[in-house]
Parts: sequence; C-alpha cells; structure tokens
Amino acid sequence: LILSFIVYYVTNVLLNAYFGTVPGIIAPYFYAAIIAVALMMTRDQGYANLLIAFRWSLTILMVASLALIPFQPNLVLQPNSPEVRLPVITFRMFGLGSGPNSIGPLAATLILIAIHLPFRSKVLQLVSLASAIAVFILAQSQTAWIAMGFILPPYLAYRWITSEEDGRRRQLSPSLLFGLLGLGLAGLFAVSLFFVDWPAILGTMAGFIGLGGDGLTNRSISGRGAIWTVAIQTFLENPLFGYGLTAWDSAFRAKLNMPFAFHAHNQLMQSLSVGGLLGVAGLLFYLGTLTYYSLRYARFTRGLAPALLTLVLVRCIS
Repeated sequence: LILSFIVYYVTNVLLNAYFGTVPGIIAPYFYAAIIAVALMMTRDQGYANLLIAFRWSLTILMVASLALIPFQPNLVLQPNSPEVRLPVITFRMFGLGSGPNSIGPLAATLILIAIHLPFRSKVLQLVSLASAIAVFILAQSQTAWIAMGFILPPYLAYRWITSEEDGRRRQLSPSLLFGLLGLGLAGLFAVSLFFVDWPAILGTMAGFIGLGGDGLTNRSISGRGAIWTVAIQTFLENPLFGYGLTAWDSAFRAKLNMPFAFHAHNQLMQSLSVGGLLGVAGLLFYLGTLTYYSLRYARFTRGLAPALLTLVLVRCIS
C-alpha cells in the first residue's frame, strides 16, 4: 500500500512539478506525503487505535462546528448559497472545514466509524452520531448524500450478516441482500427527486458529450462540464506530464475567468490536467491497490474498509 501511494505521489506531484507545462512545487504537498505515509506505517499497532483517534477528532470537529452557529454564524455558515437543497433553510454549513463539500463527507465518515466502533459511553455515542448527522444534513453535499445512499444499505446488511448471535453466524440469502440494496437505492432516488436537479445534471452530461444544450455552463452544478473541458485542453498541451501543480491556482483561474474552479471537480480529470498520462496511471494503480485491500479485508473490518473506499470513490467523481 505504501509503495502504491509513493507511485501515485511521484507521478502526480514530483514528475509534473519538474516536467509540467509550468514547473513548480507547492509546500503543502510535502505535508500530505509525510502524514499519509506515517498513517500507513501505524498498521502494525492495530487499526482500532487509529479509528479511535479519527472518531474523537471528527466528533470534536462536528460538535465545535455546530456550537459556533449561535455565536459566530459567519464562521461556519454559507448564507444565501445558490446550492441550498433543503426547504426553509437558507444556508449551507461548512463548519470548521474548508467547505460544505468537504465537511459533508467527513460527517459521513464519522457516521460509518461510529457505527463500526461506538463509544463505550452511550451519551458520547449519541453526541457523536447526532452531531455527525446534523452536519451531514446541513452541509447539503450531494456527493455525500449519494455516497451514503449507496453505502448504508449494503454496509448495515453486511454487518448484520457477519455478526454472531449465540455463537452462530447469521446467514442472509443473496436474494434478500440484493432486495435490501434495491430498496435502499429506490428510496435514495425517491428522496433525490426533491433535492437534486436531475434535468440540469442530464443536460450537462448531454452537452459534455456533444448532444446539444447549454449544460456546459449550467450554474446549478457549478459548471463542471466546462471545467472538465478545460482540464482536457490543459492535458493536451503536455499529454505525458500535464500542466503541473499550479493548475487551478488563482492565476490559472483568473486566466480562464473561472474563479470557482479550485480543482477539476473530478479526480481523474484532476490527475489528467495536473499530471498527464503518467498521473492518471499512478492514480489508477493507487486506487486499484486500495480496492484490492479493502475487498481482501472486508470481512475483517466488517465492511468498513469497502464502505470508506466507496465514499472516496464517489467523491472522486464530483
């Protein structure tokens, strides 16, 4: 796993920092590498200790974000956001995270971890789950909502299957498992009809693949189609190494007149524009390794590993 991450890091950070269209290095990328490798090297200490640390830190983050609403609302709320998806509410919550689409998946992560490894204190467990659910809803991150719609039904069913009662392992027929998954997806789609602008999304997809319409600039999904078009054009300027780490920085966005495009809004497009074909190859190798180990240890982690990976993969799409 560490080797695959190093391959990903070299192809997406180091090579393009030197051979990219606009060479240059950015200091925070070094911090990310140090932290990631350090976390991976704790594997021999047992993953439960790591989960406990994550559970506590995320709980503190969620509680602190909610506690600041009555005192410093401008610090944690995005008022009059054009992407509000709940009735009555006129804001999106970004809390103490970098944005609603950042803290939303973090809240989803805490929900999964709290289910897998609950606090011994029922009060702490209630506070942890309640704060995570509140932030998850108020952040109004479509990515997090859709991801949890895919994750929760099979995750809970798998945990029920792999639990033991009276020393015997429960059994669940495949047909019932798929039925539960189908019901979960159907319920997710029904709820999404109230909150998701499906015509705008389909129009953007149609415009992106050349089927007409003005979806590329549709504001309701932040102009992702237009951003992806720029990512491909940037990649074509240097197909092997990409633009470099300064793609999507303030100067790059100003040149494009896209102040909202802080990144490519898709991990594949991000690697393609920043690191070229080598960046994409490193990304796929790393994700392939993560997928292999998450499935290999699915039973050992009672479904948590593939659940967390699914959350990452869905977030990679948008």
